[in-house]
Amino acid sequence: QRRYGYYVFPVWEGARAMDLPVIVPIAVGLACGLLAGLINGALVAYTKIPPFIATLGMMVSARGVARWWSNGQPVTFGILSWPGQNPAVVFVVLAILFHVIMTKTLYGKRCYAIGSNEAAARMSGINVDRHKVMVYSMAGLLAAVAAVLLTSKNLTAQAGMGVMYELDAIA
Repeated sequence: QRRYGYYVFPVWEGARAMDLPVIVPIAVGLACGLLAGLINGALVAYTKIPPFIATLGMMVSARGVARWWSNGQPVTFGILSWPGQNPAVVFVVLAILFHVIMTKTLYGKRCYAIGSNEAAARMSGINVDRHKVMVYSMAGLLAAVAAVLLTSKNLTAQAGMGVMYELDAIA
């Protein structure tokens, strides 16, 4: 469906469908990933919850919210396929972007410092807790990018998509 020069897809609100530009669900998905990463970062940095427990709790919570929001039903997109057509291109662009960020910016240098020796980074004046929140937020955003690519490739979103992927990541 094409209207006004941009693609739209129907979003059901009660008994009627609204047409939204395709960028809206993508932006909402990315914002949700960023928010989840922000919450994870705050839990890890400020409450000192172990990272594995915080991220595992967020995963379970996000799946529960997704199942509740969708009433356990798959959500199908007819034309959200364009981001998922070339995931390799997205990967290459992000790899180049993050190579530059990690090697040429203060953010990247602080990431390496904290990863090498957190106590030394703290002693050198880096606000480690604030930086951890930024790193977790970025990780949440990148996870959302992966989710958008997976959803657009499959043309559907389900609360159970990605189940057991966490074990692949751990392994």
